[in-house]
Amino acid sequence: MSAGAILLWEACEAERVERFLRERLPAYALCHLDPALSDGATEDHGDSLILAAPNRFRGAVVLLLYYRRAIETLRGALAGCWSHDHDILIETVQHRTRLRSIFD
Repeated sequence: MSAGAILLWEACEAERVERFLRERLPAYALCHLDPALSDGATEDHGDSLILAAPNRFRGAVVLLLYYRRAIETLRGALAGCWSHDHDILIETVQHRTRLRSIFD
Protein backbone atom coordinates (compact mmCIF):
# COMPACT_ATOMS: atom_id res chain seq x y z
CA MET A 1 0.00 0.00 0.00
CA SER A 2 1.40 3.40 -0.94
CA ALA A 3 1.97 6.16 1.59
CA GLY A 4 -0.88 8.16 0.09
CA ALA A 5 -3.25 5.21 0.35
CA ILE A 6 -2.28 4.67 3.99
CA LEU A 7 -2.93 8.33 4.81
CA LEU A 8 -6.33 8.17 3.11
CA TRP A 9 -7.23 4.98 4.98
CA GLU A 10 -6.16 6.52 8.31
CA ALA A 11 -8.22 9.64 7.59
CA CYS A 12 -11.29 7.49 6.91
CA GLU A 13 -10.68 5.47 10.07
CA ALA A 14 -10.23 8.66 12.11
CA GLU A 15 -13.56 9.93 10.82
CA ARG A 16 -15.27 6.63 11.68
CA VAL A 17 -13.80 6.48 15.20
CA GLU A 18 -14.58 10.14 15.86
CA ARG A 19 -18.20 9.63 14.80
CA PHE A 20 -18.40 6.57 17.07
CA LEU A 21 -17.11 8.56 20.05
CA ARG A 22 -19.31 11.59 19.39
CA GLU A 23 -22.37 9.34 19.35
CA ARG A 24 -21.48 7.45 22.53
CA LEU A 25 -19.39 9.54 24.90
CA PRO A 26 -21.38 11.07 27.75
CA ALA A 27 -21.55 14.87 27.81
CA TYR A 28 -19.02 15.13 30.65
CA ALA A 29 -16.43 13.40 28.46
CA LEU A 30 -17.53 14.77 25.10
CA CYS A 31 -16.72 18.31 26.20
CA HIS A 32 -13.03 17.26 26.33
CA LEU A 33 -12.95 15.85 22.78
CA ASP A 34 -12.81 19.06 20.73
CA PRO A 35 -10.06 20.65 22.85
CA ALA A 36 -8.02 17.43 22.53
CA LEU A 37 -8.42 17.48 18.74
CA SER A 38 -7.70 21.17 18.28
CA ASP A 39 -4.47 22.63 16.93
CA GLY A 40 -2.10 23.29 19.79
CA ALA A 41 -3.58 20.60 22.04
CA THR A 42 -1.16 19.33 24.66
CA GLU A 43 -0.54 16.18 26.67
CA ASP A 44 -2.82 17.64 29.34
CA HIS A 45 -5.72 17.71 26.87
CA GLY A 46 -5.17 14.03 26.13
CA ASP A 47 -4.90 13.19 29.80
CA SER A 48 -8.11 15.10 30.58
CA LEU A 49 -9.98 13.31 27.81
CA ILE A 50 -8.82 9.88 28.98
CA LEU A 51 -9.74 10.62 32.58
CA ALA A 52 -13.21 11.83 31.57
CA ALA A 53 -13.95 9.01 29.11
CA PRO A 54 -15.56 5.84 30.44
CA ASN A 55 -13.09 2.98 30.50
CA ARG A 56 -14.71 1.09 27.62
CA PHE A 57 -14.07 4.06 25.26
CA ARG A 58 -10.48 4.79 26.19
CA GLY A 59 -8.98 2.53 23.54
CA ALA A 60 -11.04 4.30 20.87
CA VAL A 61 -9.85 7.68 22.15
CA VAL A 62 -6.19 6.62 21.79
CA LEU A 63 -6.87 5.16 18.35
CA LEU A 64 -8.53 8.40 17.20
CA LEU A 65 -5.63 10.52 18.39
CA TYR A 66 -3.21 8.15 16.66
CA TYR A 67 -5.12 8.32 13.36
CA ARG A 68 -5.38 12.11 13.61
CA ARG A 69 -1.61 12.26 14.27
CA ALA A 70 -2.21 14.38 17.36
CA ILE A 71 1.16 13.41 18.81
CA GLU A 72 1.28 15.65 21.89
CA THR A 73 -2.30 14.82 22.85
CA LEU A 74 -1.71 11.15 22.14
CA ARG A 75 1.16 11.04 24.65
CA GLY A 76 -1.08 12.17 27.50
CA ALA A 77 -3.94 9.91 26.52
CA LEU A 78 -1.71 6.90 25.95
CA ALA A 79 -0.04 7.22 29.34
CA GLY A 80 -3.37 7.26 31.15
CA CYS A 81 -4.95 4.55 29.06
CA TRP A 82 -2.00 2.18 29.20
CA SER A 83 -1.56 2.43 32.96
CA HIS A 84 -5.26 1.82 33.75
CA ASP A 85 -6.89 0.17 30.73
CA HIS A 86 -4.18 -1.51 28.65
CA ASP A 87 -6.42 -4.53 28.10
CA ILE A 88 -9.07 -2.31 26.48
CA LEU A 89 -6.43 -0.64 24.30
CA ILE A 90 -5.09 -4.01 23.13
CA GLU A 91 -8.62 -5.21 22.36
CA THR A 92 -9.45 -2.01 20.46
CA VAL A 93 -6.24 -1.90 18.42
CA GLN A 94 -6.33 -5.65 17.58
CA HIS A 95 -2.98 -5.67 15.76
CA ARG A 96 0.41 -5.79 17.42
CA THR A 97 2.05 -3.81 14.63
CA ARG A 98 -0.45 -0.97 15.06
CA LEU A 99 -0.02 -1.07 18.82
CA ARG A 100 3.75 -0.88 18.39
CA SER A 101 3.43 2.08 16.01
CA ILE A 102 1.21 3.92 18.53
CA PHE A 103 4.07 3.73 21.03
CA ASP A 104 6.70 4.85 18.49
